[in-house]
Amino acid sequence: MRNIFIFLFLPLIIWSQKLSADTMSVGMYKKLVSGDEFQKRIVMLYVNGVLDGLGTANASLGYDHQDKIFCKPDSFVIDYNVAEGLADSALKSHHINPDVNVGAVILVSLKHAFPCK
Repeated sequence: MRNIFIFLFLPLIIWSQKLSADTMSVGMYKKLVSGDEFQKRIVMLYVNGVLDGLGTANASLGYDHQDKIFCKPDSFVIDYNVAEGLADSALKSHHINPDVNVGAVILVSLKHAFPCK
C-alpha cells in the first residue's frame, strides 16, 4: 500500500506544489495570450487570480485605514478585459523584461490608471 502511495500520489503532490508556486512571466503571458482558446483561458484564470488578490489586499488596506494600492471609482468594475487592456498597453509602450511577473505589470498599471489622491 505504501508503494502505491509513493508511485501514484507523491508525484501528483509534488507536481501540484510546483504548479501552485509558479508565476506567469511577461514572456509566457505574450505567448499564451496569442495562442489558442485553451491558452487564453489559462491567461484569464491567472489574471483573474491576480485581480482577486489585489482587490482583497486593497480592501484590507482600506479597512485598516491605510493607503490603498489603487483607487478606482466605486461604480467601476476591474475585470479581466480591463486588466488585459492595461497590461497590453504597458507592454506596448515600455520595454519590459520578459522574465518580469505579469502580475507586477498589472499592479503598476492599476496604480497608474487609478491613482489615489
